[in-house]
Amino acid sequence: MKRIGRVIPLIAFLMIILAGCSSSSASAKIFDLTVNYKTNPIGIEGIPCFSWKMEDDKQGQKQTAYQIQVFYTKHGEEKSQYVWDSGKVESGVSVAIPYEGEKLLPETIYCWKVDVWNQDGIRITSERATFETGKMDTEWEGASWIIAEEPDRDEIIAEEDLWYEIEYEFEMNKTSSGFIWGAEQSRYGEYYLWQIDTTGDQVELVMTRRKNEEILEEEVLPLKGYTIEEFTEKFHRMRIHVQKEKVDTYLDGRLISEKKAIIPTQVLGIGLWVTRGTDECWYDNIIIRDSKDQVVLRESFSDVQEHIFSPYYMKIRNGWGRADSGYIMQPGGEEPAPMFRKVFEIPANKEIDSARLYISALGIYDAFINGQDICEEYGAPGQSVYSQEVYYRTYDVSEYLQEGKNAIGFILGHGRYDRAHGRWGDELALCGQLTIQYEDGSKDIFGTDESWSVYSDGPIRSDDLFSGEYYDTNYEVDNWSTVECDEKGWQYARIYEEKSGLRKKAAPDNGVICIGTLEARHG
Repeated sequence: MKRIGRVIPLIAFLMIILAGCSSSSASAKIFDLTVNYKTNPIGIEGIPCFSWKMEDDKQGQKQTAYQIQVFYTKHGEEKSQYVWDSGKVESGVSVAIPYEGEKLLPETIYCWKVDVWNQDGIRITSERATFETGKMDTEWEGASWIIAEEPDRDEIIAEEDLWYEIEYEFEMNKTSSGFIWGAEQSRYGEYYLWQIDTTGDQVELVMTRRKNEEILEEEVLPLKGYTIEEFTEKFHRMRIHVQKEKVDTYLDGRLISEKKAIIPTQVLGIGLWVTRGTDECWYDNIIIRDSKDQVVLRESFSDVQEHIFSPYYMKIRNGWGRADSGYIMQPGGEEPAPMFRKVFEIPANKEIDSARLYISALGIYDAFINGQDICEEYGAPGQSVYSQEVYYRTYDVSEYLQEGKNAIGFILGHGRYDRAHGRWGDELALCGQLTIQYEDGSKDIFGTDESWSVYSDGPIRSDDLFSGEYYDTNYEVDNWSTVECDEKGWQYARIYEEKSGLRKKAAPDNGVICIGTLEARHG
């Protein structure tokens, strides 16, 4: 009887202990599983890093060990294949645990879970989470860089008797400053720069043809009859007369140069330039006349806020505009954002298992399927060093697709793909691949190629990261990203062979999205 009496209290004590352990296990959970700090991300590359959080009602509870398991299931198979089992690791770390398993496959969905041990030795198992790899270094099947055909610049200049005149006044100290004219599109591409240089021992007219900041051709003409002291801090008037391929230049009413232009050109974009590191220069009374001697542009800088270079900032003083470093360009030159589209078909007898859209661009893009914005991002795919590589993003587009005909569309913009950097290139380009996996194991792939349609006269007339976007509703195209679009006026895209070898890499960060809006308050 005495032995029995001793056993019963011991059993009761153990039951209390076990009950406490069970309570701890039941109240604890592992949540907020992320890979590379994203929940169930898709299109990732590189080494995945796993993170999670632990919650327990018991005060002071903490993680003492973890075990991560990563696995995937081949299409049509039930058995999972494990690619990494970390084993039990004695550690309280639960952030950015790097993957250490076998090499991951491209375009593959992986599942993972984590077991955590708390300080009481209780094991807590998380729910399953996923991550999906991107293209990695695999070929983009059927996808090429495509661009819009640009009109031949020589075809723009059709009139044999084309002529115009540019006049302006200026005042300068010891500096090197001049007038830009003939720019193809704003400050991008080729243009002429007629520059007065007073930084040396004599006054010089430097006439250059440039592409971005690269000098293609240059002629330096010493201005006889002027000394540096006599020329600086005085008002001067320049007149540039262009007739077909001949350019006559007048300074203070005196002909100082007769020159053949390298290519016939119109005024197009104009601007001012000051060589960096030199002094400022002031300009006034800019007048441009056409072949009928009609004034097509006049600027006297009488309005501090509104002038031909608005919305760029320019200091105005007593009706004179200051140019002080590098470019200041007229933003009026149009370069409509190219619009790309493709119609494709999904068979009626197939169910979609998954659909992934991989997009890269030289520039930035907006993407649509059947009229719906599928990314709702700004500035995608993100800035890279375009001379070396370009980013791409991956989207799950299953919900946007429908049985039968579908349409996909893109609009391109510059973003930080600044064509002033000649080493990056001077074309907005698109490269994309849509991969549709069906439940029967088959798949369809639609890549960007010369069968895509492109339109180069849409409503976004010009865009600039700093001066903004000019949108004209008169140029809107009805249903442009749907199957109902009338493609009259559209052309086929052209393959951009020059960028065929450019490396594409998954964007390393999340896209820029709108998280809220604020309404302006009045009064």
